Amino acid sequence: MMSSPRRSRPWHLWLIVVVATFFMSVGLYDFVMVATGNQAYLTDRYTPEGVAYFADYPWYLLVLFGINVIGVMLALIVSLWNPRVAMWLALVSGAADVVLLLVTIFFRDRFAAIGTGLTLQDIAICIGIFVLAEYFRRLAKRDR
Repeated sequence: MMSSPRRSRPWHLWLIVVVATFFMSVGLYDFVMVATGNQAYLTDRYTPEGVAYFADYPWYLLVLFGINVIGVMLALIVSLWNPRVAMWLALVSGAADVVLLLVTIFFRDRFAAIGTGLTLQDIAICIGIFVLAEYFRRLAKRDR
């Protein structure tokens, strides 16, 4: 039995993948710099409070941070072949980000350490990841 051919990927998927990959690569770079404790990067980007905040960053928060940035990057790549899998990767990434934000806001005084602007930026990115997951869900539904 032959399966029906998949529909070609729409132009907007390519645009979203390219633009989102650019933005999320900044987050991936940030993750690598925080995970490796790159002092030059941290002191250039953050206040002394922020540098101290990341100097004492627990391993479990690094794991959540890694799941978040690596998950969304994988979702973007996989979306070109399988939007349904990309949706699940984006949802896992977004869930890790929600937990990371909640823990750091309520238990690590994130606003005081890295500022309101960066925290609101990270919240907006988290919302964007869930929007991306919904976009992938709609693409997968279209392909059925």
